[in-house]
Amino acid sequence: MLLHWRAMKTLQHVGLGVAVVVATLVTGGYGGWMVDWAAGDTATVTVDSCYAHYGRQENQQVRCEGYWHRRESLDLADGPVVGVHVKPRFALVDPSLDPQPLGYLISPDSYDGTAFAVLDGDAAVVVPAAGLVLGPVGLAALLTCGLAFVLLTRRDARRPPAGPSGLMRPPAGDTELRKAVGEFKPAPPA
Repeated sequence: MLLHWRAMKTLQHVGLGVAVVVATLVTGGYGGWMVDWAAGDTATVTVDSCYAHYGRQENQQVRCEGYWHRRESLDLADGPVVGVHVKPRFALVDPSLDPQPLGYLISPDSYDGTAFAVLDGDAAVVVPAAGLVLGPVGLAALLTCGLAFVLLTRRDARRPPAGPSGLMRPPAGDTELRKAVGEFKPAPPA
């Protein structure tokens, strides 16, 4: 079955457009840290301590503190670290002690000691492992799809127009396709 030339090109453009939108969403959702990295607002954070406490309505919450070096001045900064992965069944150092101002001290074996983080004011926000992988992959896919879209569009602009019926012209030696399109002319009798 022969497709109309314009319909084929429209399907290719729509497919590439959808791929560009998906790649943009993946890059934006998981790769926002890359902008901060380029601006110098990222650091490797050392998690010093984590505390468990019960917030409003008795929901268990975990707060972590840590320190990091600022890239521009190499000064040591410390503060809250948001997004540290703490094991679901963490152990407390000594639950019989009175809680510290931030809560009960969690054993260092229950959380990661270092993490890659984006600096946000006086706090550090840990970048999840999925973001470290999917951010650059999404950016590469976005650039590849965008380049393919531009190349396909430029190639279509330079391509000669289709035949009179709007269908793509079949190769010169294929008489069956030429008959179907109506371009077949039998050889004159000798």
